[in-house]
Amino acid sequence: MRFYSHEARMALFAVTALIVAVAVTKVHFLNFGEPLDQVLEVGIGSLLISLISQAYLDGEEPVKYFLSWFWAFFVSEFFLGYTPFFPYHLGLLTYVASPLLYAIVGSAITSLVRLNRVKQETHGLPSLQMWSATVVYVSFFLLSHFFKLDRLADEVIPFFLFSYLLSFFAVGKEYGTSFNLSLIGLLATAGFLTGDAILKTGLILPVLVLGIALLYYGVTMRVVVVYTKRELQVEL
Repeated sequence: MRFYSHEARMALFAVTALIVAVAVTKVHFLNFGEPLDQVLEVGIGSLLISLISQAYLDGEEPVKYFLSWFWAFFVSEFFLGYTPFFPYHLGLLTYVASPLLYAIVGSAITSLVRLNRVKQETHGLPSLQMWSATVVYVSFFLLSHFFKLDRLADEVIPFFLFSYLLSFFAVGKEYGTSFNLSLIGLLATAGFLTGDAILKTGLILPVLVLGIALLYYGVTMRVVVVYTKRELQVEL
């Protein structure tokens, strides 16, 4: 069994980013006026946890830092109700626009602080997997909220968390095909959603949606990896 320790440490960084995202809405120590105060407070928080990350995180991965910061502010706003200053009301899109804005600030500082790790190798999963998961999951939560299906979204969250934790592990031969255990969470989530939909809409539509979803994941999520003796990763 393989353990993606780098991804586990990246998850730890995301948790610290979430703490900052919540803290900047509760603790204010600057008095220049908004939005400058909020941006600077995010910057200071990012600087602090980025310096701490030097002790446990390898490499320089700006894309993963950006996504970690985005999820930190998205979870803070959408699920926890801690909303930082944002000058525009864009309806449901505010839950995307505001986290994107603050993720730019946080990830830029993180990337600058970690420039000394550019040449350091990492052995983590490709950033494309995080991008794909972000698009799918954020779309699911927003659409569920738009169509007033928050109950369904709440029921699926444990499946998503379970799948995320399993993504730190893979089974297979040392040199050969390796299967990321997030497949278990994926199939459990798909099965739950399909069963729920069958009870409400019949069989044909859910099966079609399930097939398309599995095809999409198979193409984009890179859950099957082939390791060669030269450590070349052939991702499927």
